[in-house]
Amino acid sequence: MNEIQRFNSLLRLNFSPSIIEDHISLEGVKEVSRKAYGKLGRAMHGINSHPTKSALLEETHASLYEFITKLKDDPLPGQYSKAAQENFDARHHAWCENRTTAFNNPPRSPDEEPVHPKFTLTYGHAQMWINMTLKYLTILGHPTAVFNYRYFHVPVDYTDAVHPTDALGVSRPLRGVPWSRLDRDQYWNYQQRLRSAGITLLDI
Repeated sequence: MNEIQRFNSLLRLNFSPSIIEDHISLEGVKEVSRKAYGKLGRAMHGINSHPTKSALLEETHASLYEFITKLKDDPLPGQYSKAAQENFDARHHAWCENRTTAFNNPPRSPDEEPVHPKFTLTYGHAQMWINMTLKYLTILGHPTAVFNYRYFHVPVDYTDAVHPTDALGVSRPLRGVPWSRLDRDQYWNYQQRLRSAGITLLDI
């Protein structure tokens, strides 16, 4: 088995034929987002009680298509730069903030009673959702993702007893705090340490 055959075999093991065939269209990217959601869904305890769960999930899947499309229409430079990284970081943070607000503060009409969902979408949830979607798109060969992957963040998910970053010399953020409960500052500090160690999303 050569490297191409091995890679294609791994793709078929990890992705459905429909995703392999189409991961670029709106429906294709939404399907990739659903796969990312499936990975983090087990940590989103209580989401089934959210009054607008279905609508928010579809909205979030579509928003990731919008995110990657904006990267295509307003691309970052091929030559890595600090300014471009800060540009991507700002887009990433805005997406995470938008999604946590959408889930945790659902809109209502003036005559409706406030809705207080029992489920809370944390920054830890949001980063995992977008980071895994972008990683999957990169692996699948989405042109925009492949062109921009050097700017992408490493998904923070240290559920394993020994996480790959441990061996790379980067300690996990606040040992004992689940990744799904990380706030923005804890997450950002970890990303900065990963970058300082030269670790990218394709190393994990």
